[in-house]
Amino acid sequence: MEPESTEIRVLVVDDEELLTKIIERHLVSEGGFITCIERDSTHAAQKALEFMPHIILLDIVMPEMDGHAVAHAIKANAKTKHIPILHISAMASARCGIGQLSKTEEGFFLAKPFLRKDLLEAIRVTLTASEGPETD
Repeated sequence: MEPESTEIRVLVVDDEELLTKIIERHLVSEGGFITCIERDSTHAAQKALEFMPHIILLDIVMPEMDGHAVAHAIKANAKTKHIPILHISAMASARCGIGQLSKTEEGFFLAKPFLRKDLLEAIRVTLTASEGPETD
């Protein structure tokens, strides 16, 4: 099941260059999303404010500022606090198995590695569960 993706903006925040390229390729060519990549976690909250995505894919383990701190900064800003966050991380042990989606206090969590279909489904679920901006 593919999410409706016309004009949906996705901000991807992850320090792994190869992974961000793969995610971007899947989202643009196979999902039809508009993407913005930010590899520096210290710039992620500002990038969210500038790009105003419908959803943020956010790694947890990053240098300088981890994903929890980035999420806190995004949620602390009145202009970006409504944006749903889908955490993506290889640190899945207690949360869920590889490629599985789970609900957390900060939003949803998708365990790396994941398949393209898992990513697209996780985005659909996260957007459906959110009370974010209209996507049409």
